[in-house]
Amino acid sequence: VLRECQARDNPGVVVLVGPSGSGKNDIARELLAQTDSFEKLVGYTTDPSAASRESGWYRCVSEEEFRSMADSGQLFETTTYACHSYGSRKSDVEKILAQGKNVITVMDICGAMALKTQFQNVITIYVKRDEKSLITAILNKNCTIDDKANRLLAVSAESRNARVCDYTVKYENAAQAVKVIRNHLGE
Repeated sequence: VLRECQARDNPGVVVLVGPSGSGKNDIARELLAQTDSFEKLVGYTTDPSAASRESGWYRCVSEEEFRSMADSGQLFETTTYACHSYGSRKSDVEKILAQGKNVITVMDICGAMALKTQFQNVITIYVKRDEKSLITAILNKNCTIDDKANRLLAVSAESRNARVCDYTVKYENAAQAVKVIRNHLGE
């Protein structure tokens, strides 16, 4: 269990998992605003719109640079979504942990499981949201109709990921969800 008072001695990783529109990024931002014991893991993507849309959660790189990072083993997880590549660097996680901070990140279930194979003290939290709010959030996203359709189609399959996560938190608002998460973490 991650505890704020133990962060310097035994920092860990919290991964928020859930379908698009579930509120993962809102929760992560709220957690970062409430405590300085966490630092966000910035991922890499070939999608320039994701890099700008998610304000600071991704660095945009070219396809060639992404392939080079993946081929050289710098990325511990990669995925493709809507024809764009996404991934995270092991050295970025190690750097945050070495500073005595906990890592907060948002990933798909494959990335979360890859983190569990690479690091100790990884907690996965599935973010659940009521269907109407979830669909509304997806429809309100600043992305193409095809992207919205793909996100809507993935909701059912992604909801099954709750079974393999350590915890589930219901998203009603970010502050409420962070309160539940911090309680799970023993803060």
